[in-house]
Amino acid sequence: MGDPQVSVLMPVYNAERYVAESVESILLQSFQDFEFLVFDDGSADKSYAIVNEYAKRDDRVHLFRRRHKGYVPWLNEGLAISRGEFIARMDADDISFPDRFARQVEYLRQHVSCSAVGCGILLIDPDGSPLCKRIFEGDHDKLDAKQIIGEFPVIAHPASMMRRSSVIKAGGYREEYETMEEFDLWLRLAEQGRLANLPDVLFKYRQHHQSVNATQAERQKSWADHIMNEARIRRGLQPLSWSIATHYAPPTSIVERHLEWAMSAAASGYRKTAFKHSFLALKADPVFLKAWVVFVRCILPNGIVSCLKRLGCSRVWAKLNRCLVKNQFCDCTEPQV
Repeated sequence: MGDPQVSVLMPVYNAERYVAESVESILLQSFQDFEFLVFDDGSADKSYAIVNEYAKRDDRVHLFRRRHKGYVPWLNEGLAISRGEFIARMDADDISFPDRFARQVEYLRQHVSCSAVGCGILLIDPDGSPLCKRIFEGDHDKLDAKQIIGEFPVIAHPASMMRRSSVIKAGGYREEYETMEEFDLWLRLAEQGRLANLPDVLFKYRQHHQSVNATQAERQKSWADHIMNEARIRRGLQPLSWSIATHYAPPTSIVERHLEWAMSAAASGYRKTAFKHSFLALKADPVFLKAWVVFVRCILPNGIVSCLKRLGCSRVWAKLNRCLVKNQFCDCTEPQV
C-alpha cells in the first residue's frame, strides 16, 4: 500500500479518563486514509494500555513510548517519521467531529498556498458539557494581523491540519518554546504561506484542571513577549511597546476556573453547565463574593434576563461578563436568551 494522505500526531500523558474517546473520534473519521501516530510521554496511569488495545485492533494506530520529556520532542519526531502529505494534530483529551479530516483535506487540496487550516471549536468542561463556541478568523491577512500584535490563539492547535512540507521548511517545532510552541509555529508558517480556519465547528476542545493552559500559564506568559518580538524583528517590524502577557490572564485556582466556565456557559446560553460550575465554585469557597455574583447571574431564568435587557440593562450584563469571562478561547460577552 502507498503512503497515507494524512499523518495524525497525538502525544499522550496521563489521559486515561479521556484518551479512549479521543482515539475513537479519530478512527471514526469519514476520511479514512491516515496513519495514527500516538506518543505516550511516560504516562503513569493506564493511558498506554488503553491505546495499545486500539493498536492491536487497527493497524493504522502506531504506538510509541518513552520516559516523560514533554510533547514538543514527540511532535518533531512525529514529523520526521510521518509519511502523510498532511499533518493533523490531536490531543488525548479532545474530540474530533467525524467530518473534520475530510473538510480540512479538501480545503488544503483546493488552496495550495495554505500551510495550515484550523476550524471552529466547541469548548467543553471535564465532563463533556458545552461551555462556548469559538469561530476563529478565516482570512489569512486578518488572522496574521491579529497574531502579529499578540492576539492568540489564531488557530486551535489540536484542531489543526498542516502541510507537512511547510512545517518542515519552517523548521518544525522549537523545543525551547514548549507550551507555547503553536504560537511560535503559526507566526513562522505565516511568513512562508497562508493560514486559514474553516467557519464550522468540527472539534470539541476540553477544559480541565490538569490542562496545559491551567497548569503552565506562567510559563506561557514568560515566553509570549519573546516569541512575539522575535517574529516582529524577523519581519522588519519594531518590537511591541507593551507586554502581550498582561492580556493573557487565565484563572490560577480551581474556584476561578469554575467561575470562568460558568460565565462562559451562561453567556453562550448553556444554562445547565453554567449552574453546575457556579454551584461548584460556591461549594469550594462559600464566602467568596464573586462566586455569589456569578451564581446569581447563572440561575436567573431567561425570561428575567430578557426583561432586564428590554429595560436597558443589557450593557450591565455585558460589562459583568467582560469582567468575569477571561477564557482565552471564548469571545462571548453577552448572554443569549
